[in-house]
Amino acid sequence: MNLADLVTIIPTESGLHWAVLGPEAGAFAAKLALGPEEILPGADFISPKLQGLLLTGALSAEAEATTWLDQLLAALPERARLVVIEWQGDGPLDVGPDLERRFKRGRLCRHLRQAGFSQIEVPVNHPLYYIVQAVNQPPAPLPHAGEFVPVATIAELPKNGMKLVEVFGHSMIVANTGREIVAFAQACPHAGTSLLRGKLKGRMIICPLHYYMWNISNGEPIEPADEDILPLYPVRVNSTTGVIQVALSL
Repeated sequence: MNLADLVTIIPTESGLHWAVLGPEAGAFAAKLALGPEEILPGADFISPKLQGLLLTGALSAEAEATTWLDQLLAALPERARLVVIEWQGDGPLDVGPDLERRFKRGRLCRHLRQAGFSQIEVPVNHPLYYIVQAVNQPPAPLPHAGEFVPVATIAELPKNGMKLVEVFGHSMIVANTGREIVAFAQACPHAGTSLLRGKLKGRMIICPLHYYMWNISNGEPIEPADEDILPLYPVRVNSTTGVIQVALSL
């Protein structure tokens, strides 16, 4: 079974100059009604005028996928759209490439963010494959950035206590690790499960679905270590009143 046999919707923006790269480039080019000149043989052939690039199983086909991805991202023009269609890193063993060759979605999202890509989205998270889309430009400043909002009190959060709150439309969890008060995204970066149903052990949150673990003091994944980071939010605690305030960013 091929990715082209599974994928029915490809989130490519119309009106842009797109190209396709990867072992199934021909099949996906046909789906998008692109000509043979839009099928790239490698990252070296990316044009500075390119506005959109579709990767079709390209990462799992590369022996040195991270190095190859860095080369590609460096060549991609500023503001270009990138759409990646890849096999799930924890998908079935009998469909797709060997597990050690698959490029996990969380690892990809983290890599793109660190490379300066913004608006990273996962429009499709199928059990067999995923689709990630991103834009090659720094993220725009968040509205209300730096505005702290009262969301809870110390009395509401005993050690290992958690509370779901919302700040300017963003759902997050405030928690007491026993050492500090922290705030982090309520959705698990791996599968989107609510971490409020997870188990908090000091500075570690365990997702209730796959038992993945993150350090909620720095957002780093603990197990598995190649997952995406857990978004954190700035926190202030009034030592006199015990009021906890959270902002989207500083």
